[in-house]
Parts: sequence; C-alpha cells; structure tokens
Amino acid sequence: MIQIKFGYPMLERSQNGSVYSIVYYGGRDEIADLQSEHPIGEFSDFGILVSNAMKPVDGFHELELKYQANSDGSGIEPPDTAYGKRSATLSGSILSLPIEKCVNYRACWNHYLMAAPNVNDLPSWWASAKTIVLSSDLSQKYQWCKNISEAPATGKLRWHVLKEPVKPGVETIDYPTFTMTESARYQSFKAAVDMVGKRMNMIVTPFTSGVDASGGRTWKCDSASVQYTGKYWLASFSYTLSGPGGWDTDLYSE
Repeated sequence: MIQIKFGYPMLERSQNGSVYSIVYYGGRDEIADLQSEHPIGEFSDFGILVSNAMKPVDGFHELELKYQANSDGSGIEPPDTAYGKRSATLSGSILSLPIEKCVNYRACWNHYLMAAPNVNDLPSWWASAKTIVLSSDLSQKYQWCKNISEAPATGKLRWHVLKEPVKPGVETIDYPTFTMTESARYQSFKAAVDMVGKRMNMIVTPFTSGVDASGGRTWKCDSASVQYTGKYWLASFSYTLSGPGGWDTDLYSE
C-alpha cells in the first residue's frame, strides 16, 4: 500500500517562488505505476512538476515529486528537452445559438405582445421580461406570440397587437466557441491510456495553464488518441469549451 512519508508534503517559499515536495513509499511496482502517472511538466495547484525521482530505501521504494511555481503562483515552464513536454493549439469558430440563449435576452426582442380586445395598457414589465411565461392572471390579458397568427381569440374577437418585436426576424445569435488540442508525452502505453480514460467525455481542465474560461464556461474532452512516435508514447486530447454556465454536470462527469 502506498503511503506518504513522514514530514511530507513540504512547501518551501522564497522570493523567487515556491517548491512543493511530496514523498510516497511502497512496493516497487506500485511506486513505478505512480511515477508513470506524473510526467515531468504536469501542472497542479502547486505549480509544474520539475522532478520525479524513484529510488529504493530500506526494502521499500520511494517516489519524490517536486512542483515549482513562480512567486505569483503560476507554474514555471519546463525546458524544451524535458520529458513529458506538452504542446497545445487553440482554434475558434462561430456557433449559431437560439437568441434565447443570450445572457441579456428579453422576450420583447422577438415576440409580439398581444392583448385581449378590451386591454390597451402597456404593462411595465414589457421591456424587462426574460421569459414568455405569464402568470394565470396576466395570461387572461396578455400573451407573447412569435407570429400574429398565433394570437388567441375571445369569442369572435381576436386579440390585437399591443407591441411589435424590438428585433423582428432575429432568431439566432453568433456565439464564439473554442476547441483546444493538447499532446503530452508518456513513459508507457498504460500511462497514456490511463490518462485518456480519466479525461474522455469528462468535464476537465486542460493541462495548459492560462486558458480563461469565464462566465462559468467549462471544458469537456471530446476526443483522444494514443500513438507511439518511436521514442515515446504520445497522447492527444481535444477539448470543447461550453457556453455560459458550463457543461451540464447531470449529463457529464467532472
């Protein structure tokens, strides 16, 4: 069973940044598997992994991981020759979404406000309503309609247009969406496949730091692949950025 060595984890701070160290010990195979799960260049809350050392000690094997961060808390980039080096590309495109998905959406943008035959007063909520759903009392006097032909009738009298749409004909908005593709080196096929299994179709944070997903937007891993280059195993991950509010956690795991 893998355990953490007494006295660890340890955090050292200086004017240049911080070094977070943690030492695990256990059986050789367990420690070797753990080592393969933490390639150099891995990002964590403590910075970037700059050292991954395994050694035998008193009948056990130890694994020491060292994460380094700048004084502002950001990870320090590994050198180009570092094992576990990652690369990433970001591409953007425009996605058409229903206008109702706009964060500032108002029902008056693309709906007529219809009124009963004997109603002529414009309600105070006309310009601020965010939904076309009305209470039972209000629905006796008003109704939102996409088309005039949808207007109800009271007896032989059809309801009349009280207000026309502010943005007639506009039913969609252009929304930017982004796809990120990352590639990372792994020591073994098993380590690469294990990481793919942990990320595929999951709501995850890309390895690459500095990617802002504001507005509650989140990333989901939509495709992944593993290949051998002749020198190392290379796993590639493709992530899609959600719309505002993030991917639905009822449908996708985090």
